[in-house]
Amino acid sequence: VSTQSTGSSGINAEYGKQWYQRRVRGLVYTLVLVWQRYTLFHFLLLWSLSSQREEMGEERSVTGFSSALDMDQFSFTAYEQWVKKEIKVRECCVFIKKTDGELEPVCHCGNVRSAHGEGIQIHGEQEKWDKTTHTTLTECSAFGKINFLDEDTTLQPEYIRVASDYGDRKNIQRMEKLMREFWGLNQPGLLISVIGGNKSFHVSHDVCLHFQHGLLNAAKSTNGWIITSGQDEGVTKLVGDIIGRSILTSKIYTIGVCSWGKTWNNEMLLRKNNRYNETVTDYSTSFTPDTGYASLEPNHSHFFLIDDGTTDNSGVEIKFRGELQYLITKMYEKDGVPLPMICIMLEGGSQSIEMALNSLRMGQPLVVIKGSGRAADIVCAACEMTAFKEDFVNGEFVMRGVVSDDGKRDIQDMLEACFSKFKESAIIEKLLANVLEIASLKKQVTIYKLDSTEPLDFAILSSLMKSIGESAARMRQLKLAITWGHEKVAKELIFEKKDYNFKNEELNSLLLFSIVNRRTGFVKLLLDYGADLKNFLTAPTLTKLYNILPKNSGAYRILTHYDRAISLRDIGELMEVVMEGTYHSILTQDRYNQDMREDDRFDNPYDLMMVYSALIDASDMAKFFWENSRTPIATALIAHKIFLYLDRMEAKWARVDEEMTEKLENSAREFEKLACGLMTICYHNYDKQDWVQILVVPMKEYGGLNLFDLATIIEAKNFIAHAAYQSYLTDLWMGQLKPSIGSHKLLLCMIPPFPIFLSFNKLPMTKQDLARKMLRGKEVATRRKRIDDADVEFAPQLRADDEDNSNFRSLGVKEKLYYFYTSPVIKFFLNTMTYLIFLYLYGFGLLVNWNRLVIDSSGSRLEWQDLYTIVFVLSTVPVEINQVRNGRTKSNWKKVKDHFSDTYNLMDFIAVCMFMGAFILKASTPYNAVDSKSMDLNNFGSYHTNRLLSAMCFSFYCFRFVQLFEINDQIGPKVFMLKKMSIDLFFFLFLLMVFTVSYGVSSQALLFPFRETSATEVVFELLGRAYLNVYGEIDLDGLTENLETGHCTFTNSSTEVEVSTFIFTNFSSSDLSNDTIEELDCTQDNLLEYTTVGKVNYYLCFLLLCMYLLFVNVMLINLLIAIFSNTYENVEQQSGIIYKTQRAEMILEFRERPPLPNPVSLVYFFIKICKFLYKKYVKKVNYEKDLQKMISNMPNRHSSLAYRSSLMEAECRAQYIRKTKSDQGNQIVSALSSSVHDTDNKMSSTFQHGRGVEDVEWHAITEKPNLHNNMSLMLKKTLTMLKAYNPYMTDLVVDPGTSSSQKEEEGATP
Repeated sequence: VSTQSTGSSGINAEYGKQWYQRRVRGLVYTLVLVWQRYTLFHFLLLWSLSSQREEMGEERSVTGFSSALDMDQFSFTAYEQWVKKEIKVRECCVFIKKTDGELEPVCHCGNVRSAHGEGIQIHGEQEKWDKTTHTTLTECSAFGKINFLDEDTTLQPEYIRVASDYGDRKNIQRMEKLMREFWGLNQPGLLISVIGGNKSFHVSHDVCLHFQHGLLNAAKSTNGWIITSGQDEGVTKLVGDIIGRSILTSKIYTIGVCSWGKTWNNEMLLRKNNRYNETVTDYSTSFTPDTGYASLEPNHSHFFLIDDGTTDNSGVEIKFRGELQYLITKMYEKDGVPLPMICIMLEGGSQSIEMALNSLRMGQPLVVIKGSGRAADIVCAACEMTAFKEDFVNGEFVMRGVVSDDGKRDIQDMLEACFSKFKESAIIEKLLANVLEIASLKKQVTIYKLDSTEPLDFAILSSLMKSIGESAARMRQLKLAITWGHEKVAKELIFEKKDYNFKNEELNSLLLFSIVNRRTGFVKLLLDYGADLKNFLTAPTLTKLYNILPKNSGAYRILTHYDRAISLRDIGELMEVVMEGTYHSILTQDRYNQDMREDDRFDNPYDLMMVYSALIDASDMAKFFWENSRTPIATALIAHKIFLYLDRMEAKWARVDEEMTEKLENSAREFEKLACGLMTICYHNYDKQDWVQILVVPMKEYGGLNLFDLATIIEAKNFIAHAAYQSYLTDLWMGQLKPSIGSHKLLLCMIPPFPIFLSFNKLPMTKQDLARKMLRGKEVATRRKRIDDADVEFAPQLRADDEDNSNFRSLGVKEKLYYFYTSPVIKFFLNTMTYLIFLYLYGFGLLVNWNRLVIDSSGSRLEWQDLYTIVFVLSTVPVEINQVRNGRTKSNWKKVKDHFSDTYNLMDFIAVCMFMGAFILKASTPYNAVDSKSMDLNNFGSYHTNRLLSAMCFSFYCFRFVQLFEINDQIGPKVFMLKKMSIDLFFFLFLLMVFTVSYGVSSQALLFPFRETSATEVVFELLGRAYLNVYGEIDLDGLTENLETGHCTFTNSSTEVEVSTFIFTNFSSSDLSNDTIEELDCTQDNLLEYTTVGKVNYYLCFLLLCMYLLFVNVMLINLLIAIFSNTYENVEQQSGIIYKTQRAEMILEFRERPPLPNPVSLVYFFIKICKFLYKKYVKKVNYEKDLQKMISNMPNRHSSLAYRSSLMEAECRAQYIRKTKSDQGNQIVSALSSSVHDTDNKMSSTFQHGRGVEDVEWHAITEKPNLHNNMSLMLKKTLTMLKAYNPYMTDLVVDPGTSSSQKEEEGATP
């Protein structure tokens, strides 16, 4: 039989040629079935099945595993043709009687006479039956998919019956085409062969759980394949159970290799017994008798059923299984390195020993689970008895494992005891030889003990690491270890041995693989053993990292809409979006995009990798890179912002994943805590000049932003509330004024020249001052120039270069006046006073003499109160425009959006619009037009309109004044509390509206059955009365009046008729002649007594009122109170942070305000516009050019300050990490100490009183009087050992009741 395989393209071509033929056959087959069933439903169903067939390779199988071939159920497929051509099975062709059997004779092959078919040759019993001569290769008749009838599963695994002849190195190659092209198996990362007991399998429940957990972790973490015996018994059943429970979360290929003859109900798998569906075969696993047969395990994905022509021989699949495993390792080899494979032995019998030996002979490592029983324990005992001795073989010395004679006898005794069913000594001797050969290959065997603290997958990885050979294999195994996440194994078995030197390319490849798989431990390990992150992180490498993002990361979900490769410019733009456009990322530069070179590296690789780690939700790895970043405080704040952004995007995507949301929030809090903790150490360890320098020095990595601005942009509330931030904020609030000056002094010194008598801080000599000194030496005409704002922001707090403060100077008179009126605190006082004047004049004019503005034919006259209010409102417009212009973002639209996201700014905009509308209406109304006609209360004209707008505008300006209270530490949190409660109230009104509308509409319908009126009036009445009921306005008298009005008044669109009486008919008897007719007054009493409609409507309305009050006044109002209480408690707990945050916002806002208050600020803006036009269109003088030239030639002070700040931050970070680890160690020691003391007390109580101890145990313990003291001393020594082992554990809790002698004894080395 030819072993050459046709390519998948050839199969597709052949398959495409038969497309029309299959369509015609499918239609004919459909019509035949419809004719048989006479139903249209079957016609539509079957035709849809035949028409939905797509091209090969596009359809997924029911099992969830991709299939490269479309199984057409209405025709022969290329798969079927290939199987019939290439795959053969063995069947007995000569019947030689072995036994009579119960019903008919049985052949030596195990089948009865009738199973051989007609025309079979029959030979005499004296002839010896031989598998080679008495069986023949025939066409395969069992393949396709299996539908398990008795199992609750939708899986339909692939299966195929194969002759045992294919179990050699040559013919096994055909299975490669089967698995690659027809089964479409994806490439594995590891091949796991599980061997163990089947029929006589006896393992405890704990061992089973231990084995299942380790196996599942190994398969899932490496995308591994599992090969088993495939039958539903023993260790294979354990594998199937755990795979079946995890099939929804991971696609693990589980391949069963078993004997066809030993498979129960194998005749059901023959295609000739398949009546309707040619591709899926029904199979029943029920009622498997104890006759040596076993059914197939239903949770496997694929089955190889090995056939040697017999039904009673065991182990026919062993050779095929070994060759198949070898084939798979060669199929998926990489760089000449075979696929890693591991063999796991749990319990087992004689066949397990043989398969284990075959794996070892092929160089595959073996993991034996000690304590599982039978063969596994025997192999473990043999390996433990083996000693390595040097032997001279073929001219060289080699180490060989040897078992002593006594050890051999012990092993033989164990084999005889375990396999007592084997009566022949030859079988035991063969098993002994196999076990001894396994023991001689002890280096490839890993013994795993069930009481080990490490999981089973750890032992599997350790065994793989032991088998590492050449460098390529080492790299592949290390990547497997990275995928697994066990850096301890790689460290112990590879890096610490130092017998292999990694190349830079190999280290970079491993580092890339570790980062992509988010293995922080391996990243640390590789960097510790020679990898260089700066050499690793080039622009192409970073681009590659962002193009292979983990699919479950936030960055992947954000960038998944790109239909092209992701560039670093995309990442830079994303970071600008995250930072709300406040800085320009270096990743958007051309040198890292279209002008990118292979050797382009970054100056700050740890910062960039921290950003990458945060974007892929790897908080542990982000923290590791943070520990090595150049600007740790800023980097921590950036990570805090990224995690908050990802959390917001999760909510935007409507992903209901509470675990992910909680993880992102915790990560954001953790990095904000890191920034605050690091700033705390800087605040306590350094002088004010130093930690202020850390806050205000610009950072090139973040577009020139300093740490102070960065925290403000990110809105890191805890960092803003930090003492260092608030202290510097106080300096900004006071400007150059001394912070010790009281507010009363500032208020008294508002009028010049009193400010010059206050105390001011000195100013350092800036670049401009030094340049001016140099120019004066050259006798160049000069003039004093105000210090540049950028230098004033950070320079005033910097330390002098020498002790005599020669680099600092005092302020002149003009400078004192300038810095006094430009300080935010003075701006705040002046703006508050002018605002109060505005409110007073505006309210006075609104209440007293509204019609002061006169515009007539004789001209216009404007009173001073109107002039002040108008100019004040107009002056707020450029102030608001200036705030928008000074926004931190770059996009103008984003600036406008951010500006109006503030409630106060939105109120300003609405108030200005309403005021200008009212002013225009008022100014456009002539004086002589304001007469009785314009004031007509039935005509809502311009007079009443502008008065209404002005009244509403005044309310907005009053509410706007609330912002000024936020600077107070007592009222500020209360203002924030009102905002939060307003939000709660807004959503509560929706719930209240449901009850209000339901009661209002129902009661109005019952009280006014004949009413017709306008919709506005009805809505106002029903909602108004129902809403007022909430506040206790019950008004039962009004209910009576409404009853009379509604039942005694008939209205329509044109008339209204009031009825004073109504006719009442009294049916006193069934005889109509005895009925009485009366005319009664239409009053409440008569309506309730003599009318059914009035009585029902009244009492039902009263019942609705009672229910409404019960639900609203009792339940909803108390619910609202509870909501407000919860809001109050939450805000009160964070009142300090809220106040400090609001204070920061207020100070920063007034810092940008013009020095002149409204309405005088119009003069300031006019001067500023003139200066702008002058600088833009007028040529500068030579002095300015010389000054700027000299400044540019001076050394850059910012870069040196930034470097110094980074050194201080690094020092504080190291101290913070040590402190954190010390605190963690102390917590561990404290917890252990508490546990030791509790245990000691319980032991003392037990030894003294014998509580809870059985009498027998009590007597046994009392025979050893020193047991308690020894155990107590041992526990306390444990703490001493822990302290000595961990250098970060500084404090040790000592039992105060311990004597000095005991303490000395505890301190001794255990």
